[in-house]
Amino acid sequence: MAGLSDHLDPREIAWAAGLFEGEGSIGASRNRKKKTQTPLLQLSMTDGDTVQRFASILGLGRTYRPYDRGLNCKPSYTWRLTSFEKAQAVIAMFWPWLGVRRKKRALEILAEGRAQRVKQAFRQHCPKGHPLSGNNLYISCRGTRNCKVCISERQRLYRTSHREKLNGMQQARRAKRRKEII
Repeated sequence: MAGLSDHLDPREIAWAAGLFEGEGSIGASRNRKKKTQTPLLQLSMTDGDTVQRFASILGLGRTYRPYDRGLNCKPSYTWRLTSFEKAQAVIAMFWPWLGVRRKKRALEILAEGRAQRVKQAFRQHCPKGHPLSGNNLYISCRGTRNCKVCISERQRLYRTSHREKLNGMQQARRAKRRKEII
């Protein structure tokens, strides 16, 4: 997997797993528009150097700059990972050192992700009811199956709304020129 070194130090992984067990969380990042969710691994704490070390050991995820929580609070640093495959790899690395509660939550989140992927892979129709087969099926570079009718409809709506904006801007310029002439 990209980002994971072939020669990971087991002591470093054990340290990262222990830190994650104490300070990390396993949840789901939901996309309301698409009605989907992806696993979310997150570690937040006020020690920025510790979060950076954690991120460098894994070589995965993203570290976010300090979040200022207000008066009398130290800034909080956050590491996040939201890719199904990468979350699965991190959980597998941490598995021997995770507690019962974290293991249970990891299994729940990964099972939901797998079920969702299977459900999407076997869809026969798009949300608007068009068939996802034959000439109406477009497979993106990420492997998702999309409806060509819906894609062209979205493009047409975008071009129409964009054209109206441009026409509105041109009319405003013409009106401004007329005022300058008078």
